[in-house]
Amino acid sequence: MLTVKFKTSLVVAVLIGLTLALAAEGCRQQKTAAPESPGTKQSEVLGFVTDCFENRLIHRKNMPLYVFSLTDVPKILDNLRRLDRVRNAATPQSASEFVSLYNELARMVEAARSHAVAVRTDRSGQFIAKNLTGGQEYLVLAINLEEEDAGPFYGYLVTGKLRSGRNTLGPIGPTQESDCRAPKAEGKPSE
Repeated sequence: MLTVKFKTSLVVAVLIGLTLALAAEGCRQQKTAAPESPGTKQSEVLGFVTDCFENRLIHRKNMPLYVFSLTDVPKILDNLRRLDRVRNAATPQSASEFVSLYNELARMVEAARSHAVAVRTDRSGQFIAKNLTGGQEYLVLAINLEEEDAGPFYGYLVTGKLRSGRNTLGPIGPTQESDCRAPKAEGKPSE
């Protein structure tokens, strides 16, 4: 009976020793697992998302963003540019075209988002997307695919080639309070 306890204690000690050795090896591998290849530098982008609410500029909190390598999503970028043209046209016909293009964009992003770095804005509307590759261009897209009741919102930026380290972006969305005011009608008000 005494030898069984000794053997059990010995087995437990060996298992603990192996576990600690494997854990230490895993830590060494994590530190050296992803060496940067020559010319590849880690980059990140810092930015914020803005919107208009009751003619005021606000920062969008908890807004999902997707950061795509620009070479991976030319169709999404083309759709965004068509959406911009339709939105700026502001004609009765453009409303249905906008909805159609927006729904197409949502489907395209849903299909491609597994290839994106996905982040959310914090309470102040700010975000940081990490683990990007320096020297590459990215599409940074803010779009809420999860809340249908929130209404269609999208905003995007195309970065230049990222530098190594932190890259600060301008706002995604309106840039100043005056962007949120409705344009004044020209001429006299009707009497």
